[in-house]
This record gives sequence, C-alpha cells and structure tokens, in this order.
Amino acid sequence: MSPQEGSHYFLDPESGYHQGMTTVPRDRAPDPLHGVTLERMLTEMVAHFGWEVMGQRIKVRCFTSDPSIPSSLRFLRRTPWARERVEGMYLYMLREQARQRRAAGKDDNSSPPESSDELPDNDAGESSDID
Repeated sequence: MSPQEGSHYFLDPESGYHQGMTTVPRDRAPDPLHGVTLERMLTEMVAHFGWEVMGQRIKVRCFTSDPSIPSSLRFLRRTPWARERVEGMYLYMLREQARQRRAAGKDDNSSPPESSDELPDNDAGESSDID
C-alpha cells in the first residue's frame, strides 16, 4: 500500500513537503453558511431587504409586528422551519449580491463606445477616393 492510500498525510516526492488531505472535498463547494451566525444573517438581511420585505416573503410576526433583531433571534432559534426559510432567503441575497458584483465587473471591463466621428463603412464597394 502506498503512503497516499494508507494515511491522511504523505511526503510528496517532488516537493519534499508533507501533503495532507483537504478538509473540503474538491468536488463540493464549501457551505456558504458555515461560520455565519443567525444574528449576522438577520442584520445583513435587514440592511439589504428591510423588515417590510422580509415580512412579506417570510410571514412571521417577528418580522411584521414591532420587528427587532432580539425578538427575531428568539423566535428563529425555537422554530426550525422559519430558520430554514431565513437561511434560504440569506443564500438568495448572497447570490443576488454576487450577480450584481459580476455585472458591475463586466461594465467596468467593457470597451468604450465607438466614436461618432468615425466614418461609416462603405458596404456598396464604391471607392471614396478624393482627387
């Protein structure tokens, strides 16, 4: 059995350094919710959507009737179905922000519009020689 097959760590013959297995399989993307607290999710969502929109999309009283972060945290920690919806909406917000960043990046890299001072192409094959 080779060192690569039998253990998590092996000495890479080319570099001479120990190579370990990655903690995240390469075929799977890391969890975007890993390390994100519920309080951070709510704070970012309130800043992005506002309480009114959140209350329209997820129909819970903690978002519609005198909303606050502490009351929402209490409710969501005790109500798994509502927390799942909040996490889904948070992931939607992250995707939306990523799309906006990509769109802004494409606009920055786009070529400048052509000048109107340029002469149009002569498609008819006529010569435009001036004597």
